[in-house]
Amino acid sequence: MAIDTKSLLAEVQANLRALDGCPGPHRFRRIEPEKFGTKYRCDHCGGIVTGQFVGAYRDGIKHAGGDPAAVTVDG
Repeated sequence: MAIDTKSLLAEVQANLRALDGCPGPHRFRRIEPEKFGTKYRCDHCGGIVTGQFVGAYRDGIKHAGGDPAAVTVDG
């Protein structure tokens, strides 16, 4: 099965635009069963990220003095 690199690139770019343009703060909800590489979707912008990103985002919120629990609905 060949990978359609043009459509994959377009999908990645659209996801990055959604995340960058988020009215935020991001609020992530798990969209698949928990496993390595679990994906989350932001309730505000629809951007999709991995659990690793969510963890780093939560750490950033914590270091900025915010409540890291406020950025995830589940997980």
